[in-house]
Amino acid sequence: MEPASDDVESASPGAAAGTTLLLFATYSLIMLAF
Repeated sequence: MEPASDDVESASPGAAAGTTLLLFATYSLIMLAF
């Protein structure tokens, strides 16, 4: 369980940044569309 937790913590920053950027881009496109 510990190794899995470490892997998740290591991957979280990148995944969070990518998801946030994707949501921001989608939101921007929607705002531009309307």
